[in-house]
Amino acid sequence: MQPVAASSLKLLFVNLTNDVGANRIVEEFGRRGADCGVLGGAGNYAAASSFAHRTFPLASGARAPFAAPMTRRALEQILATWRPDRIFAIDESGSHLLRHIAISPRASLELRQILTTSLGDLAFYATATCRAGLMELARSIGIRAPDFAVIGSWADAIVAGEQLGYPFFLKREYTCGGAGVRRIRHVAELRSAFAAGMLRATGKRIVARLGGHSPAASPPLMAQALVSGVVAFRAIACEKGETLTGVSFLCERQDPPDVGASTIVQQIDHAEMAASAAALVARLGCSGFAGFDYILDDQGRAHLIEMNARPIGTSHLGARFGFDLYGAYLARARGAPAPVAEPQFGPGERIAIFPREILRDPYSEAFDPGSEVFHDVPWGDAPALALHQVRIMARWPDQKARIEQILTPPNPTGQTIQPLKRQDSNAA
Repeated sequence: MQPVAASSLKLLFVNLTNDVGANRIVEEFGRRGADCGVLGGAGNYAAASSFAHRTFPLASGARAPFAAPMTRRALEQILATWRPDRIFAIDESGSHLLRHIAISPRASLELRQILTTSLGDLAFYATATCRAGLMELARSIGIRAPDFAVIGSWADAIVAGEQLGYPFFLKREYTCGGAGVRRIRHVAELRSAFAAGMLRATGKRIVARLGGHSPAASPPLMAQALVSGVVAFRAIACEKGETLTGVSFLCERQDPPDVGASTIVQQIDHAEMAASAAALVARLGCSGFAGFDYILDDQGRAHLIEMNARPIGTSHLGARFGFDLYGAYLARARGAPAPVAEPQFGPGERIAIFPREILRDPYSEAFDPGSEVFHDVPWGDAPALALHQVRIMARWPDQKARIEQILTPPNPTGQTIQPLKRQDSNAA
């Protein structure tokens, strides 16, 4: 475990769904001198990080149906014994839950105050975590976004298809990373996707209410028009509606295609993305971190498609290009000057996101000798890397040699290794 100074800012990270790559958020804060604690379940990537100075177990039952009361009680106990200065969620479920707790009369005043300091203006919590609400806000302040429709019934779905045209995207609220998103090409697909989406959304709402968590009253599904182009996103650090710094990326590859998480990205400078993200942060009064997803059309214009009101797993990449999001946030919290990040890469550098690209295909050209793609492996965080390797091996049990080759630390002599021939695999 990495040492920490006694005077360090105490940050508590809530990790409910154990997203791959969440350990990078903890690692990067820890490298910058923060005292990091993680509240999460067993097998948690973030808790496994050697930069997690304290771990607080959260029973598996905290996911459903009693997530809200169990998490709230755990936070109250941590607040009494460790007293964190900030509390952040590092997955989408936790992001919604912390905002629910922040406005809950069942939470102590002290807990609600820390959450408000960490997350920003509570008047806009619902908008920040609702796809349809964000689209309405964006349109109201002149930000370009695709046409959309909220869907609460089959009649709404039919009308949405007629108005938006096929194909379009059907999105379930309160999901991320491609979960709950379907590309709808015709009415038959709409019927099956609508039925499945409504069933899943209704079930989640019932479970949430049983646990004392009242979801927003907005319709559970949203239809969004298809805009031809490429996916891009912007990650930012912010405080009370002020953008401290941010970085933008173009998504070169997704898994699954069209709707999944990024696996290879390329850093870009895009003025419209930067301006629209800053405008939304200011309007929402956000504190902490946020990520905004866009489609860049064939003219390079940015169309906002959604927001993640939390730090995202690629935010740490900004420092490699001179945009140190975590350093800027810590500096503001400490009342210190913002750090100057020395760029290691220039614009256009391609980066393979660990572990997403290797999970997609361990024989990706990104891992071949001579590839110009930088593989962002957390070499300095052995426990988290080892836990990810277990998952990768479970995904590709017949590719042990190839995976071990890819996850061998860089050769200090600069010598390269020869590529292995693809092996047949029965992995799904």
